[in-house]
This record gives sequence, C-alpha cells and structure tokens, in this order.
Amino acid sequence: MAINRKGSRRVVVDDVVYRWTIRRKPSRGQAYEWSPLRVAISPDAGLGTTLVVEANGERPDAYLQISPVTMTPATIAATIRAALASGWRSTEPGPPFHFKLEPGPIPS
Repeated sequence: MAINRKGSRRVVVDDVVYRWTIRRKPSRGQAYEWSPLRVAISPDAGLGTTLVVEANGERPDAYLQISPVTMTPATIAATIRAALASGWRSTEPGPPFHFKLEPGPIPS
C-alpha cells in the first residue's frame, strides 16, 4: 500500500526513498491524549509494507499537551533504521508493520 504524495514528505535513508505522513487533524483520541501520535511510512516506489509508528507522546496540537512529540525528517530517518533493525521488510508485500517507539527521547 503506497502513501499518497499529496500531504506526505520525502526522506532518503541509506539510498532508499520513503514517504511519510501524519494525519492533518488529530483523531478524537489523539486530541484528548487517549492515543499517541502515529506516523505512516512506506517506500516511495509504492511496493512493499507500510510502517505504522506509534510515537512515545501525543501530537503537538492535542488539547492538554502534556508531552508533545515533534517528528522531523532526521527523527523519521532514525525511526526507519530502528524499524528495519527490528524486522521491518520495507520491500516485501504484506500487512502493515507496527512499530512502537520506546519512552524517552526520540532517536535522531
């Protein structure tokens, strides 16, 4: 499943191009901090498995903003490397691979 180019960002990790996106508006659970920030990442070629990253905090536009998380291209690149090391096979077809970032600072 490929990520739409509109509204997504491009990042290159180890000579492979990926697309990543975050919902434009928080879901109700994300707005009230019931659920964390989630990021979808997939190879730009459109072939392969989508990586669904569950961040270790809430969205910056959540109502209370107790521990907001900011995702930058460097953070996304580090997350992709960590997911690949944990078993994500980005080029093989299959169901989405769910990856949870550990509490603490986001890798950069």
